[in-house]
Amino acid sequence: MTSSAFASSRAAGSRRSSALSAAALALAIVALTCPRVLHAQTASTWTNTSAATAGWQTSGNWNNGVPNAVGSSASIIADITAPQTITLDGAVVLGGLTIGDPTAAAAASY
Repeated sequence: MTSSAFASSRAAGSRRSSALSAAALALAIVALTCPRVLHAQTASTWTNTSAATAGWQTSGNWNNGVPNAVGSSASIIADITAPQTITLDGAVVLGGLTIGDPTAAAAASY
């Protein structure tokens, strides 16, 4: 390789490196200035206490909206006095799930 070819190759490499650095800088600026998507931290409690089959997606079964998002939590802790089935009408995403009963006698039978 001649010295002029070497110099030309080195200059082209430097231009590519500068272009990559500029692209990385632009991406970093966009990442820092764009608003982040925040997921609601919703906590909902199951309110249906009837002995029946009930759908997860039915808003009337929850006190704070149907929990189905990253970071949401669901508590099924009502005093359900007879067998109850909760059907999932599709995929559900939760950050937490609590299942229990407020009465000590019921909790002892788990």
